[in-house]
Amino acid sequence: MTLHISRTLGYALIVVVGLGVPARPQANTVQPLFTYFPSQMICSDDSFVAMTPGVLPSELVIVRIGPQGIEPPQKIPLAYHDVYGIKCNYQRIELLVREERADNFSRLPFSIRETGIQKENAIPIAYSISQKGPLPSEIEDFHKVQLLPLGDWYASVPAYPRFNVMYELHFTRTQQRSAKALTTKLSVDLVDETLDRRVNKTVPLIRYDRIEYAD
Repeated sequence: MTLHISRTLGYALIVVVGLGVPARPQANTVQPLFTYFPSQMICSDDSFVAMTPGVLPSELVIVRIGPQGIEPPQKIPLAYHDVYGIKCNYQRIELLVREERADNFSRLPFSIRETGIQKENAIPIAYSISQKGPLPSEIEDFHKVQLLPLGDWYASVPAYPRFNVMYELHFTRTQQRSAKALTTKLSVDLVDETLDRRVNKTVPLIRYDRIEYAD
């Protein structure tokens, strides 16, 4: 996994990678994929990044990295009432989902192949939501709704080898407090750059502002 996960109070948090690394110049910026992203569920593995905002209408967005570089995003509608978690493995994505009024969760897998993305059949999890028992390991293993740390940092995304090129996710999360409100800003970019840090291309994934007004 390229986004390493630690667990605190039953939730998965991204471990800061390269915290304090100064921001680098951006290039080829276009409109972000998400401007409303409350769940902050994002993961990556070999040659792809996957995201879901966790709101209705649900969708999974996958940005692949091929031999020629970053490919256009692919959006997959999800016929589920809620998405509670996400995890990425080699050539595979899994979502933790729940059908409307269902008393159990399911694992919804997707296979990532060179020929395309294949959604597989949902796998029910033997756990009763209403009985509120101990969570099984297959639920705990998901990368759930999280609170990203404040700061500016990068996480490597392994991909198809290209001469003098590497890929990173660039995270920036800031807070500004005034007498009336607390404003939190989150931005996430997928960056194509040279080994000496010259940016070839930036794909903005998330631009999310949250304002919490004082009572």
